[in-house]
Amino acid sequence: MEVLSDKLLDIEQQFLMLARLVSQSIVTLDMEKSMSHLRVLLVRVEDEDPDKMAELASLDVPDCPVEALCPQTAVDTLEQQTFEIGNSLLKKLMQVQWEQVDAQLTQQARQDFSPSAGQKRRK
Repeated sequence: MEVLSDKLLDIEQQFLMLARLVSQSIVTLDMEKSMSHLRVLLVRVEDEDPDKMAELASLDVPDCPVEALCPQTAVDTLEQQTFEIGNSLLKKLMQVQWEQVDAQLTQQARQDFSPSAGQKRRK
């Protein structure tokens, strides 16, 4: 259980760092007047072929126009946005992971309690 807790903390720290980078990028993109936005993708990467990925979820990062930032509170605003984006990313990641664990446990339970498994145990 401690290993899982350590992994969750590590994942959370990585996503918070990513969210900070995303927030910094938003300000940079806005200054360049880009007609695009940022989207973070959660993908499953195949161990055998790292180039093979399956998209599991995505999160569009909200814009943060420089004009909307008050110089006295800009850092606070960006920190709050970083916190919100980080939590959203972590929530999506954990939701995808829990859905996959649930699917695996459901499949295992079906196999354990299928009629053919019961006949094998009786013999």
